[in-house]
This record gives sequence, structure tokens and C-alpha cells, in this order.
Amino acid sequence: MVSRLKVERYGPSFLGVLAALGFWRFGGPLSAEIAKDLLTALLSAAAISAGFMTTALSVLLPISESSVGRRLKRRNKFDLLFAYLRAAIYSCLVLAVVCVVGLFQFDPSTGLGKLPTAVLVVAAVYSTAAFVRILEILFQILPQLAKPEDKRG
Repeated sequence: MVSRLKVERYGPSFLGVLAALGFWRFGGPLSAEIAKDLLTALLSAAAISAGFMTTALSVLLPISESSVGRRLKRRNKFDLLFAYLRAAIYSCLVLAVVCVVGLFQFDPSTGLGKLPTAVLVVAAVYSTAAFVRILEILFQILPQLAKPEDKRG
């Protein structure tokens, strides 16, 4: 049986690979009408998402000495949380790089080929799933931070 932690840990990678396989099987190259606009939109979204994740990092850094932070450390989840956050930030940066490279690979007459589009799909799906994973964790942590401090931890 697949545990919730395994889904949380490997979900973004699994979804990225699954999306790539699905795209490779059923998708095709991006047409010139769509490719340029999609690449620029994804580039903007990736940059904004990386900024949001960096802000989330600055919010999470001081919680290590709160009761929530102590509970996370006691359960050995604090390092995992920062690994997830690191993966989300880097995946957004990778998506931005893939978009920039895609803009250079873009041919106005043919669009974007199948392989560059598949790489774009993997990067976009993985970064979205990593972003959602961090959001879900933040939605669980932030309400606990609003509760009065338990001095016993």
C-alpha cells in the first residue's frame, strides 16, 4: 500500500514523468501560434512562483523555535519540509530556463518540436506539483502557528 508520505514525496516526480509519457504518446509539436505565447506565459508564471516560494522560505525559517517547529523537528519532518521547498524553488527556476531555451528553439514557421515540448511539459507539471505540495503543507502549518504558544513544545 502506498503511504501518504510516499505520495507526498514522489508525487511531483511521478506526475512529471506520467505527463511526459502521455504527451509523448498523444501529443505533438506546439504550433507557432501557441508556442511563443505559452513559453512567455510559463516564463512569467515560473518567475512569480519562484518568488513566492522564496517568500515562503522566509516565512518558514523563523518557525524552527516555535512549538510547531519543535514538533516538526521531533517527527523528523523539518528537513523534509525544506527539501520540498528547495525542490519547488529549483523546479520553478528550471521551468524558467526551459522556457528561455524554448524561446531560442522556437521557429516562427514550425513552432516548437516534440522533444522540446515534452521537456517543457515535464518541467511545467513537476514544478506545478511541487508548488502545490508546498502550498498544502503551508495550509496545514500556518493555522497552527496562529494558535497560542505551548511552552512545553
